[in-house]
Amino acid sequence: MKSTDIDSKFFPFESEKPFQGCTICGIELANGVDYVVEKALKGNDVIFEIASCLPCAEKMREGFSKKTREAIDKFFEENVDLAVKTVSNMFSTSTELEEHISNCLISGEPIDQDKEYQIYAFCGEGKMHFTGLYPFAMSGTSIDRIAELISPESQGFLDDLYDDFLIPDDLRDLLKSRPVLI
Repeated sequence: MKSTDIDSKFFPFESEKPFQGCTICGIELANGVDYVVEKALKGNDVIFEIASCLPCAEKMREGFSKKTREAIDKFFEENVDLAVKTVSNMFSTSTELEEHISNCLISGEPIDQDKEYQIYAFCGEGKMHFTGLYPFAMSGTSIDRIAELISPESQGFLDDLYDDFLIPDDLRDLLKSRPVLI
């Protein structure tokens, strides 16, 4: 597995160093704790960011209804060639982040940084890992397509997640229709 220092794009908004703790449970993200970073951006503005240890990421996934999980899984199966992406990452010698996040994982279209988009990284041991899907980006249009798959039950779960961990009060209503995909 190829790894590099964690790129500053995946640092917390107001920090010059990587996330120190899981946004959900607070566990220290060091000493063998693998985690995923998800950031929603528009231009240079961070809309939301989350660093989640893998156990919390799995709990968040389990917070979605079975119907939503199955719909999202099917969407990814139909729209992402995981085998090609994984093999590409495996045999590529590049650890240039922009090569991995300049196009949408779903559509293949270039990311328009003037519009909303999301970036994702898999990290651990102070490194960003180039493995499987990670790192990757998704356009706002692709996120909207995924948001349409979310059941009302799962939307309630997401609303609670936003309220508890992710969104400043002034942005809460604007973002409640956006899924956190960690």
